[in-house]
Amino acid sequence: MVIIIDPKDQSKIEDFVRKGIEFGGAFHLDSGVLKLNDVTTGTPNSVDVPSGAVQFHTHSGQCPDNVSLIGVPSPPDIGEFKEAVWAGETVVHCVYAREGTYCMRCIETPPRGDVASLPRKQEMIHDLTSFRDSKTDISFPAHEKPKHYRRFQNHWGERARQWGIDIKFYPLGVCPRFSLTEVT
Repeated sequence: MVIIIDPKDQSKIEDFVRKGIEFGGAFHLDSGVLKLNDVTTGTPNSVDVPSGAVQFHTHSGQCPDNVSLIGVPSPPDIGEFKEAVWAGETVVHCVYAREGTYCMRCIETPPRGDVASLPRKQEMIHDLTSFRDSKTDISFPAHEKPKHYRRFQNHWGERARQWGIDIKFYPLGVCPRFSLTEVT
């Protein structure tokens, strides 16, 4: 079954981003629509995200040293998400940025045994960080170089997929839609 994030809640979260507010949260399912359930306020570049099948956090672009000007999920975001999936704490994580919403799903089978020893997590984060830094100057916002940024988004998605993470992008104003049971 395909579900959608409630348009009112999508708009509310996009408003958080426009106002530069760092939020994390989880959704609950209500008749095929995901609605805000639990929201936490954070500080720039740091927010605790409540557990839930579908959760989110914002990249408001108000972070110190411009670390969140690039809206795509960061290498640590991807590492923490993968760890949370393998621990059974979530299925989908959305990152809300100024240009839209990025929804992550794990497309790799979790390892058997101790999840705390997440195989190659640090290697994955290091690889993604090196790849990101080799492709772009981290300080450019999407609206300043839109063609360059779209190309970067595509390359970033391909690289994350090599590590078992699928990232779907939904432009600003478009409510994400996905299945909680089917992996793409």
